[in-house]
Amino acid sequence: MIFRRRRDKRDVRLKYVRLLYDLKHLQSRVKIYIARLEGRIKQLEVRIKGLNDKEATREYVKLLDLYKNLINKLRIVDTSLEHLMIRVETLSLLDSISPQIGMIKLLLSRVRNYVKGLPDIELIVEDLIERANELISDFGNAKGELNLNVKIENEVKKILEAASIAAEKKE
Repeated sequence: MIFRRRRDKRDVRLKYVRLLYDLKHLQSRVKIYIARLEGRIKQLEVRIKGLNDKEATREYVKLLDLYKNLINKLRIVDTSLEHLMIRVETLSLLDSISPQIGMIKLLLSRVRNYVKGLPDIELIVEDLIERANELISDFGNAKGELNLNVKIENEVKKILEAASIAAEKKE
């Protein structure tokens, strides 16, 4: 550890590029889920109009509410990912490792709560969290700052609130 080799800038840039690529991949998956659910909602609405049975109609309405709730959560995830991609692109342009990586990791861990039950998306989010951990561990000096920084927590809350508001507007 005394003669720890400094990371090459290309290694750091490559990790940022991989993280950015995976974020874009995850966002495309989320958009596909949203499109599928919207199509399914339209099908259910047509089916409900043709039903005379109140019990079946009630069950379909419950299913519609479930789908709409899931779409709202996925839109929050989509907006959060868009924000993260902008941050990662900015950090890669600046060749910077900073507490921003800790913010990205924390936001991804919060996003994981929104995508529970969607196995493929959840796995990608967990992989992204591990990549953020790799970036943090490569630069040990930033780790101590991350644990004590309440500012990051507040910033993550603001991002999720803004994403929630944006998701409601998209409805």
